[in-house]
Amino acid sequence: MAILSLPSGSSTFVAPCHGALFARLLVIKGILRLSASYGQPLDDITLAFAGPGQPELIRLDPERAYLLEAITDAEFDLQYLHDSGSATELTAAWLLSFNLILHYPAAYQRVNRLLCLFAEKFGSKSQKGFFIPFALSHARLAELTGCRRSTVTRQLVNLRELGLLRTSAGNNSMELTITDSLLG
Repeated sequence: MAILSLPSGSSTFVAPCHGALFARLLVIKGILRLSASYGQPLDDITLAFAGPGQPELIRLDPERAYLLEAITDAEFDLQYLHDSGSATELTAAWLLSFNLILHYPAAYQRVNRLLCLFAEKFGSKSQKGFFIPFALSHARLAELTGCRRSTVTRQLVNLRELGLLRTSAGNNSMELTITDSLLG
């Protein structure tokens, strides 16, 4: 196993190698974002996020360019495979979650549900809710929720004013308090 390191904000390409149709991703430390390019105007589409835990399988379409972006400082192993075995594919669960979020009628609900998803997947219990070890740009949150960036900004300001969201001074982490009003 060769451990790869990426500092926060940097990225690396993932491409089919030697005819492999899959890659097994094992995140040891940090949070990674997997995206793919689908051409103009969909240059960079988020497919999934991955953190420490079980190995995750990525199906590689030879016609796509994939990118792993370090949301936080990350260490991981990436192995190319010709067969998936019985492993579950990483993007399947995330794309289902993203699709469910997009079905909430109000933009504020979609933003809130996405933050709750991040708290569930990557958060740790804190005194006032859940500590999420990263914060995404408003543009990235807009991509994931089907909202305009200004709408995302307005909702994040609203959550801060209600005391339900706090961000670190460097804006690289969040603390989210989950209440019935947040989920409503």
